[in-house]
Amino acid sequence: MTDDRPLGLFDSGVGGLTVLRAVHDLLPNESTIYVGDLAHFPFGPRPRGEVVDRATALAAYFVDRNVKALVVACNTATSAALSHVERAFPGPVVGVVRPGAEEAVRRSPRHSIGVVATEGTVRSHAYARAIEAVCSDCRVTEISLGELVDLVESGQAQSEVAGSVVSSAVFRLIEGCDCDTIVLGCTHFPLVRRRFEWESAGRAVIVDSATSTASELAALLEQRGLLSRGTGVSHEFLSTAYADTFVRQARVLFGEDIQASVVEIPSASEPIVLIAG
Repeated sequence: MTDDRPLGLFDSGVGGLTVLRAVHDLLPNESTIYVGDLAHFPFGPRPRGEVVDRATALAAYFVDRNVKALVVACNTATSAALSHVERAFPGPVVGVVRPGAEEAVRRSPRHSIGVVATEGTVRSHAYARAIEAVCSDCRVTEISLGELVDLVESGQAQSEVAGSVVSSAVFRLIEGCDCDTIVLGCTHFPLVRRRFEWESAGRAVIVDSATSTASELAALLEQRGLLSRGTGVSHEFLSTAYADTFVRQARVLFGEDIQASVVEIPSASEPIVLIAG
């Protein structure tokens, strides 16, 4: 069996494009639709109810678009709303927390794992629970780096300020908490992965969930007979606001010219309107 319908992915901004990049690399025959919910960025500091509301609305949008599988390419939304998305979307749903947690356990020599994430993800302890589910003797330290999300989203990923935030976090986790593995528990953070690697200087393994999420998605599609034949592959980029900002950041990540449209995805059951642009 094959299925040429597209895959859907969403995040509050451009961070989930790191997951999309991994999906494109691993599954080149698959068409994709990506939505960055910039009108409600960032998800991290929002109350859980608001995140659930947005994630459910986005899931409903992808149902209307007839995608065959949905990737919640956002750690905060995965932590707060994965079960709600699974109820709202009839096909396979993949979140980013469990794949990253399982990879961290596999790669941690002393089972001492640090997690850097948004305030919402840290507050939920989603990574701690996911790690402890497969490794009961693991020690997990979680710290919030919400300011780093804002820096990445505003195009300052390589700035001195961003470097200082990363340096402080790595020092705290390695020197203060003796972590041997650091999970980048936000899809924005792979964009500064090299800085985390430089600051850790080989003293800790750096793990992000983009590649492991793409691998889980590929296995799921194969298992369910949903892989595409690769006919008419297309990639659609949508944002709920600020298309120019979205395009600039997406170009940096993808290294290629892309076009994006603005789409209104209301929280209530109102018509979804595609706006040229």
